[in-house]
Amino acid sequence: MNKHAIVILLLISSVKLFGQQTLLLSDAVAAALKNNYEILIEKNNYSVDEINYNASQNAVLPTVNLLGSDIQEFNNVNQKYSNGSEVNQKGAGSNSLSLGLAAEFPLFNGFRIYATKNKMEELLAEGENNLNAQIQNTIAAMQFQYFNVIAQQKYLSALQQSLKLSEQRLDIAQSRKDAGLAANNEVYLAQIDMNNSRQATAEQELIISQAITDLNNILNFPADSTYTIEDTIILNGTINYDVMKNMLLENPSFIALNYAVKASAWTEKETKSYRLPSVALIGGYDYLINRSDAGFFLVNQNYGPYIGVTLNVPIYNAGIYKSQYEVSQLNTENLRLQQENLLSDLDASLYKAWISYENNLKQLELGKENLTLAKLHADLELERYELNQSTIIELREAQQVFEDVNYKYVTILYNAKASEIELLRLTGKLTP
Repeated sequence: MNKHAIVILLLISSVKLFGQQTLLLSDAVAAALKNNYEILIEKNNYSVDEINYNASQNAVLPTVNLLGSDIQEFNNVNQKYSNGSEVNQKGAGSNSLSLGLAAEFPLFNGFRIYATKNKMEELLAEGENNLNAQIQNTIAAMQFQYFNVIAQQKYLSALQQSLKLSEQRLDIAQSRKDAGLAANNEVYLAQIDMNNSRQATAEQELIISQAITDLNNILNFPADSTYTIEDTIILNGTINYDVMKNMLLENPSFIALNYAVKASAWTEKETKSYRLPSVALIGGYDYLINRSDAGFFLVNQNYGPYIGVTLNVPIYNAGIYKSQYEVSQLNTENLRLQQENLLSDLDASLYKAWISYENNLKQLELGKENLTLAKLHADLELERYELNQSTIIELREAQQVFEDVNYKYVTILYNAKASEIELLRLTGKLTP
């Protein structure tokens, strides 16, 4: 993602969300981009890189300084001259006033200016991709939690349906007892099961509340913010592993490390330049005036422009520059190794996410079929129980199967979506 794309993302994030009753996925992404602390920190880091880059562009310009001093002294003077005269004065005052304008223009410094400019350019690109990586990570973390809330809501819906079955079962058991067709223990068991269903529903509501709190934390919303989320999880279904594998090199963290390696290589050249001679053009204007109450000169005044060339040749510094250069070479090598290691990790993570995605997609169709069958089975057992053709135990088993099938389906659906999000994150393709 280039700089303009990042700017667009951050502009999108200006959308205001508070006051809305429904939090859409696009709203959640916008809020995360605007409010997430990690993104704000990375934006500041990128701004630092921009400042350093702009400063490096001015390194070829001359430096100009205005210098000045005004020194007042009081001295005891004892002077003897060759003609036999003598001056003795206590507390003789003297004043030295100097003003100057000094400029220095580097002509050659071992190509250090050129190396620094290029290094800052690479660091700016690294910072841009670090920001993009944080955007990708934040969007992924937000979507993981957003779809987790939806998955938990779907399971809550299944538990609420199961609770209705428990209530119907209690009504039937009570009716059968009143008609003398069932004993009290059947009613007691139905009542216990209904209470358990209510407890399970309340526990699931707590899980959803905690999941929303975690989502609020990512979005930097107040912890007690409440809203509804549409209970829809749509899968892409067209992701191709070979295509995703070829896009691994577009991972922003990998690209950022690539720029870091380049910046480190320029640091090597920058460090090496200190071992080379440097030449600078200097010039300026000086004004100097000395006044004294005693001495040979009562007033001494000098002023005028000057120009010249300075040469600095490093001869010996106890091997400091050599050591710094060797360290910079090792730093570059370490960054290359980190880049290779990151690519290996990305490749493994991509494959793991892919096999999870593919496996969950295969299970999803069976899960849908089981949902239908479990609902039909539970309804049928309720009808048979009402007609006194099955036992309360059989109905309880059908109800439990209905809950288990729904839980498994929701888990498979969420895992498939989470794997899809991870595949897109690894390739840097998550968008609002």
